[in-house]
Amino acid sequence: MRSLVALGLRNTDITSLPTEIGALTGLTVLDLNSNAITSMPTNIGALTGLTDLQLSSNGLTAVPSELGALTGLRLLSLEDNQLTGVPSEFRTIDPLEFCYLFSNPSFSC
Repeated sequence: MRSLVALGLRNTDITSLPTEIGALTGLTVLDLNSNAITSMPTNIGALTGLTDLQLSSNGLTAVPSELGALTGLRLLSLEDNQLTGVPSEFRTIDPLEFCYLFSNPSFSC
C-alpha cells in the first residue's frame, strides 16, 4: 500500500480514519471532503509527502499538532468544520497555493 499516491473518500459518510492511515507514506493526495469525520489520528503527520489535504465539510473540532509536519502541502482545505483554532505547530505549514480555513465558528485566520 505504500505505492498508493491518491486516496479519495469524498461523500462516503465515514466518521473516522483508522490509525493505519499513517502507513500510506506514498500518499500525495488525500481527499476526505464532505464526510462526518470529527477527529484525525495523530499519525497523519507521517504522511510527509502530502501535497493536497482536503478535509472540508466534516465535523472536525480540532486538528492534531502533527499536522505541522506536513510542510510540503500545496493545498490545505479545512473550511466548513467546527474548528475554534489550530495548534501552534500549524504555523509551520505554508501551502504554496491554497489554504482554506473559513466557515469555522469563532475562528479567523
